[in-house]
Amino acid sequence: MAKEFTEVLQHAISVASHLVLITDATGRILYVNEAVENASGYTQNELIGQNCRIFKSGAHDALFYSRLWLSISMGETYSALFINKRKDGSTYYEDKAITPVFDGEKLTHFVSTGKVISGQSKDLEQLSDMITHDQMTGLFNRMYFFQRLRHALSQGKRRQDQLGVFSIDLDFFKKINDTLGHHIGDEVLIIAAKRITECVREGDLCARLGGDEFAVLVENTGDVSSLATIAKKIINAVSEPIEVQRHQLNVSCSIGISIYPQDGTDAETLYRHADSAMYLTKSSGPGHFNFTQKKLTEESELRFRLENDIRYALERDELRIYYQPQVDLTSGRFVGAEALLRWEHPLLGLFSPDILLPILEEAGMIREVGEWVITQACEQIRIWEREGNDLEVSVNLSGHQLIQRNFVEQMAQLMERQCSTKLQLEISEDLLIGDMVLAIDKLHGLERLGIKVCLDDFGTSRSSLAQLKRSHIKILKISKDFVRQIPGNEDSEAIIESIIAVAHSMDMRVAAVGVENERQLDFLTERGCDLVQGYMFSGPITGQEVSEMAREPNILLKPLN
Repeated sequence: MAKEFTEVLQHAISVASHLVLITDATGRILYVNEAVENASGYTQNELIGQNCRIFKSGAHDALFYSRLWLSISMGETYSALFINKRKDGSTYYEDKAITPVFDGEKLTHFVSTGKVISGQSKDLEQLSDMITHDQMTGLFNRMYFFQRLRHALSQGKRRQDQLGVFSIDLDFFKKINDTLGHHIGDEVLIIAAKRITECVREGDLCARLGGDEFAVLVENTGDVSSLATIAKKIINAVSEPIEVQRHQLNVSCSIGISIYPQDGTDAETLYRHADSAMYLTKSSGPGHFNFTQKKLTEESELRFRLENDIRYALERDELRIYYQPQVDLTSGRFVGAEALLRWEHPLLGLFSPDILLPILEEAGMIREVGEWVITQACEQIRIWEREGNDLEVSVNLSGHQLIQRNFVEQMAQLMERQCSTKLQLEISEDLLIGDMVLAIDKLHGLERLGIKVCLDDFGTSRSSLAQLKRSHIKILKISKDFVRQIPGNEDSEAIIESIIAVAHSMDMRVAAVGVENERQLDFLTERGCDLVQGYMFSGPITGQEVSEMAREPNILLKPLN
């Protein structure tokens, strides 16, 4: 009976009017029905074994696919209008939903179901709206923005008009997505889009280019002061508190502005210069705007080059891990180290995490490199074990890694291969503020694997003691911002004393980061701090150098320079 039902089901799918396509976890096509053959012009035999990229028409940008893969890798169904390419090179529109399939925690397949959109099945005006507008916010999309910008430039050349291009990026948006989830982030985008639209003149064009990236085209600008006025209005409007599902959120935006003709005479150059000004404006803090400057453009172009180069850093063996030793204040011995990532660029030298991590995020490589760092740290632990050094290693974990649906399973596979019980993972306090149930479930899963979890920079955010207790954190790390001010700053002294007391009451250990002198060390020792790390003992060094330092019987008795 079950066999007969399966055969009937297979026949029903094969002749269904909807397009049905199944791939493995890498996107390799395993099955297509007749509707896919009819729509694409390919036969089933031509498609089986191919990657689904065979349908890419080039009409969608990288951000479209980035959002697609982010959604489905988290176990969510992704729905959108796809512009696909047929075998003969022509295009067709498919209203499609892609659903991930899991076997337990393991992602195994993707199932795509859709229908071809044509003039007979959907009103052409509605179809045009879907093609030119961002479906979430209702603003124009990237494709239409650049079409309109090119048209405005052709008009401006004839009339000798000035026009302005705004590149707008929301500040703190990644933190909202990582901590509260994409459903909250989407609501923020919708509200921000409405506020931006209300700040521009009738006839000006607002668009969402992707993610938290917006653009505005202002024609017939008059003098530069009018553009500055619009930018200030947008910043003030977006910065108003946003309430979403009982979350009170503070969002701001950074804006870069380029002007035709002095900053460029084609659409791509104008927008690139506005985008350059926006990214460099971010470095001066949230909620600012700036006009294109030659220096800013050069720096932004350097950043663009780095984002491109980082994509090849792993295969070219350019990434390095250094270790900053941690000292146990009871024994005086080195007992572990924090793994710190560096990028040794072949032409530009060594890049530290404060520059490297934002580049990895922009390039969409934070998960891939994060997995590599964990693997390297485990291998280093095994080397130290063979040398007779009993040392733990802590690795910083990004929100992008923790929210992966199968992250705990990936770690279980790694632990099975590496057999290491000396690995620690550090998370930021913000990760305990968002989806608490999800975060704590992941942390408990890591604990069952024997992985200790450390809470980094404790005291700089707003997690509650209840959250802390439920999370099964083993080590609290005191931010170097507090350590830097002791002794002498009463507020920092009181905060550190409170952190140590709270941690010990919950059977947690306390590590202080950024210890640079004996006065700081004495203060922390007297208050019962358990572990310290900082330049007083060592900066980031190689694994071999850590091995040599670990032979010291008591580093606290050794004269320190």
